[in-house]
Amino acid sequence: MRIHNEALRVEYDEAAARFSVSSKGNGRAFAADGRLGGEGGTAKIVLIADKSFGEGQAIEIAAPNGSRDWIMLFPGVPFVLFQTSLRNNGQEPARVDRLRSVSAALDLGKEAARLRAFGTAGLTAPDQNPGSYAYLAVVDPETRSGAVAGRPAGPPPPSISAGRPPTSARSARAGSLPLTRTPVATRGWPWPIP
Repeated sequence: MRIHNEALRVEYDEAAARFSVSSKGNGRAFAADGRLGGEGGTAKIVLIADKSFGEGQAIEIAAPNGSRDWIMLFPGVPFVLFQTSLRNNGQEPARVDRLRSVSAALDLGKEAARLRAFGTAGLTAPDQNPGSYAYLAVVDPETRSGAVAGRPAGPPPPSISAGRPPTSARSARAGSLPLTRTPVATRGWPWPIP
């Protein structure tokens, strides 16, 4: 299934539980093999409304346990937004110590060695970046195109294959989230146009 705005196209493969993001300008996918933090589930396209971004469209993935993920696009917003709602069906509170919300392999059309990663730790080669607690951008210094993850972001791991630095967003490791029977929502990870 597919959603789009004037700048971006997101495709979701329900059977594989994977997504990709393409620029509508050049048609090239710059994020592939995208995975959400949940276990997959039933996907459908829904209309959404947000106080900040207005009306848009989303791919909603409903997990068997009642948790949901949304991949969202809004008109005039050059970012893909992700949101997760966790659900605990048990009688006792559950503890969530880590939450991996999204991960994908970036393909900016260059070998990873020719790209740079920039976050709160500074500017480095992608395989040398220790991560960032606020944002992480992977960019091509020659064209100034790239992708950025907002919110807590993990480093691209040292093993980069086929010139595609993988990157992911994760929750802070300090503390834990008590999850009762009330759903808890998280939001993060915008991707701009390459």
